[in-house]
Amino acid sequence: GVIHTQASWLNVNQVRARTYMNQGLSPQQIIDSITTHDFQNNPSIRQYGVVSLDSGGRSAAYTGINCSDYKNHITGPNYSIQGNILLGPQILDSMQARFLNTSGNLACKLMAALQGAKVIGADTRCNAFGISTFSAFIRVANPGDSAGNLFLDITVNTYPNHIEPIDTLQILF
Repeated sequence: GVIHTQASWLNVNQVRARTYMNQGLSPQQIIDSITTHDFQNNPSIRQYGVVSLDSGGRSAAYTGINCSDYKNHITGPNYSIQGNILLGPQILDSMQARFLNTSGNLACKLMAALQGAKVIGADTRCNAFGISTFSAFIRVANPGDSAGNLFLDITVNTYPNHIEPIDTLQILF
């Protein structure tokens, strides 16, 4: 499965979520547990997405009420899309449409979803720079991969040069 944490990311919360996944908790149980037992007792500033790929693609997400606007999440079988500091709901909708309408393996679907977010100012902090976001990444692991040796692990950080990171990520992909 997969667990993604963002918006005031805290490693201890992600490690706790991974422990819960390894114990067999469902995505919703994981969300409930990490929000109830947030290490700093402030889940309202965090976002989580959890997908269990070994049990029919169940998914769950959480967006804290104190994450920066626009904030929300979308879930479906085999995916969870979350964002904050966004231009608006059209960014998440575009990502979902591209994920669902792209054929190929998970990596291809994830890359397509990221392309759905390639809109100037999708992350509103980036509008003045004419880019969608300051960074982009894609990580895919096969069963048995170790943390330092994933099937696919590409990260593009373009700050302070303000080069469109999703284009660079697509080239590397």
